[in-house]
Amino acid sequence: MLITEKIKILHLEDDLNDSELISSAIAQGEMQIHYINATNETDFIYHLNNDNIDLILADYHLPGYTGLDALKVCSLAYPDIPFIFVSGAMGEEVAVEMLQYGASDYILKQNLTRLVPAIKYALNQKKLVLEKRKAEIKLMQSERKYRNIFETMQDVFCRTDLTGKILVISPSIHRLTGYTPSEMLNKNILVLYEDKEAFNKKMELLKKQGEVWDFETISKCKDGTLKYISINAHLFYDDNDQPCGIESIVRDISTRKKAEKELIAAKERAEESDRLKSAFLANISHEIRTPMTGIMGFADLLKDNDLEGKDKKLYVNMIQEAGDRMLNLIEQIIYISKIDAEEVHLNYTTFNLNEYIKQLFQFFFPMAKKKGLELFCHQAHKDDLAMICTDKEKLDAIFVNVLTNALKYTPEGKIEYGYRKIDDSIEFFVEDTGIGIAKEQQQVIFNRFYQVEQSHSRKYEGVGLGLSICKAYIDMLDGNISVKSDLGKGSEFFFSIPNFT
Repeated sequence: MLITEKIKILHLEDDLNDSELISSAIAQGEMQIHYINATNETDFIYHLNNDNIDLILADYHLPGYTGLDALKVCSLAYPDIPFIFVSGAMGEEVAVEMLQYGASDYILKQNLTRLVPAIKYALNQKKLVLEKRKAEIKLMQSERKYRNIFETMQDVFCRTDLTGKILVISPSIHRLTGYTPSEMLNKNILVLYEDKEAFNKKMELLKKQGEVWDFETISKCKDGTLKYISINAHLFYDDNDQPCGIESIVRDISTRKKAEKELIAAKERAEESDRLKSAFLANISHEIRTPMTGIMGFADLLKDNDLEGKDKKLYVNMIQEAGDRMLNLIEQIIYISKIDAEEVHLNYTTFNLNEYIKQLFQFFFPMAKKKGLELFCHQAHKDDLAMICTDKEKLDAIFVNVLTNALKYTPEGKIEYGYRKIDDSIEFFVEDTGIGIAKEQQQVIFNRFYQVEQSHSRKYEGVGLGLSICKAYIDMLDGNISVKSDLGKGSEFFFSIPNFT
């Protein structure tokens, strides 16, 4: 071996003649050396600690400090520095002891021809040891790096044999399913999946085709809950290039699936909103055109100078009714616009509920009588106990809308309304014997622009904003509204609001 770099050799030798002889023998080995001679323990320890020594030579026999003493120091403090004894004759037991303490070799002074080869061999072994150590450190660092990745990765890494038995699984399985890795080892991978038959078919297909397997399924957690997951899997092979198992990466996609469902639901709501808005535009066109036609037609008839008084009065009444109808429509559109713009504010006042119920009766009784309907009102308390604190304007809008609908959709029979006290809330009700509402429509009648009748030829007027306005006002008052109804048997609306008295 050709050594080109300069090496530092520390030689523990008290005989200067032997030191010169040995240094000359080394020089003949075509090595670039920096030779340091130490004649005693103090010099030896000093150079050992300060001169970055590459190799140590030592005589065994020194006065007061033996080569074995020096070897013991080096084996503890500098175990990587090769240590070669160059000495006179020594016993076999001494030689064995030197090797036990880590001596690289020993050379007899009578046979220095072995010295250079021994030095080169020792330096080469040192180089190999250091390279091996560097490789081991690098491997350990790499293993630590990938172990950290394995242990902290969000996705789950899993390796099974071809039967599905789990051989390796990352700690992230606990975060995904609640199972610890130790609970899963040697279990069949099928225990994790809800649809075991479909999963097993996928595994068999992967083993036959050998292609990358990527699909979505549902995983069953330890607590019984289900999660959506995606799996990317492939076969892995043994040294003979034969498939021996399956490696897979499992990812929790529950959040993505939830977002997808919400997006689909939002899309459906948007489509439904568009449909309802289209129906609203058609309805509002009808609602505007009908009274406007009446207004224009009767106004034209009023131009007739020969018109009798009773006919004139009739035409004026018809124009007034049509105008009221249009005014109501415009008011509803304004209300819903203000609600959307958050320009509606609450104004709480205290008033007597019994008096308010009576006022409603006086207002709606003529309308009910005109249609041949009976109207009843119910009061839960005596006048002195019937005080309520709420937004009277909002309560009035709610009651008027619900009672107006009851009158509109009740061709015969009766209408009852009133209130009752439930805990700290007041529950109001409006019950009629009208046409009723189908079960599937009862959850959507509070949506904007929705009407039980959506056709252009519907029997009842309106654009489907009244109940949505009621719902918005009740939400503002921290209340609730609901309905019970059977087709052909009538409906009962309930709405409750807190009482702050």
